[in-house]
Amino acid sequence: MIEIKERKYDVIQDSKINIKHNKRIILNVGGIKYETYRSTLTAYPNTLLGTMFADRNLSLLHKTDDNEYFIDRNGHAFYYILEFYRTGKLSWKEEEAKCVCGGVWNVANSSDSGHTDRNGSNSSSVASPLSPLSSSSLLSSSISSSSSSSYPFSSHTHIHSQSSTPFPYRPRVTREELFSELHYFQLPIHAIFSSFTHRAAGHRLTLFTQALEKVLYILASEFQSSIRIDFRKNQQAPHITVLSSENEETVLKTIVAKAVKPFRSVGYTILDKFGEEIRMYLESEVEGLKFDLSHVDNFNWFRLEMKIDYLDREIVLENSTIGDKWRVENVEYRATM
Repeated sequence: MIEIKERKYDVIQDSKINIKHNKRIILNVGGIKYETYRSTLTAYPNTLLGTMFADRNLSLLHKTDDNEYFIDRNGHAFYYILEFYRTGKLSWKEEEAKCVCGGVWNVANSSDSGHTDRNGSNSSSVASPLSPLSSSSLLSSSISSSSSSSYPFSSHTHIHSQSSTPFPYRPRVTREELFSELHYFQLPIHAIFSSFTHRAAGHRLTLFTQALEKVLYILASEFQSSIRIDFRKNQQAPHITVLSSENEETVLKTIVAKAVKPFRSVGYTILDKFGEEIRMYLESEVEGLKFDLSHVDNFNWFRLEMKIDYLDREIVLENSTIGDKWRVENVEYRATM
């Protein structure tokens, strides 16, 4: 009987600890209010907020309201600080920071498709242009998951804007402003920066591979079979030769040049570091593709030759608008034989 009471006491104590750590708090950062769980912050005990809200320091904190704490820092940049606490990732994108037109924040190219925070709350986002919020606006869970244009905040995260300056979703924050806040809040800069730079390089590799896929698509659409592209180390424009065409000055050559031009400065380096991986990927995606990469030492360039072995006539017909009619007529023709 005593043992049962002791176990019940332990369960009650554990419940109290969980409630204490999952208490919702409001952080008023430079006039913009963010609401989150205390456990979200204490998940990183070596950071400023993780230390502030640790059990041993709670008695030292000064509330401005019931469970609200004021921090005199950049309220817009804090959006990314809190996102790091919630996801362990830096969601800031330099290209988005530069994209604001006519008072409407354009996030149409956002890659965030949803994530789950440390407390298990799932959130999904549908990227769409948003008008800046007025000073009385509130992003809450009521518009997070049920509306046609949802926001990537967890169900427990609210943002109140008390500033006279409109607060758009994904606030415009410069690199300098962001890194100033990262230092202030004592986030693990080296780990974050490493993840940030690797993600940027990975994105560039993806775009390069997609450009080569586009070249193959163009090649097939022009009923050509092979092409050669020379990527030079001196960052000159890639030299293109349509091997299956007798006419060098073709429209095809111009279109291909436009597709690979953005990579004149990095094409050589990407092929040097990831050429084999690109070959394996493209050959697995494009049936009948022959991908040959060689280094021309005398001229210090990488020569890439891509050849599509064949285009099956019947499969081409099936993928065209005349495919259905062709199949019907072919069946009827065979029926009369």
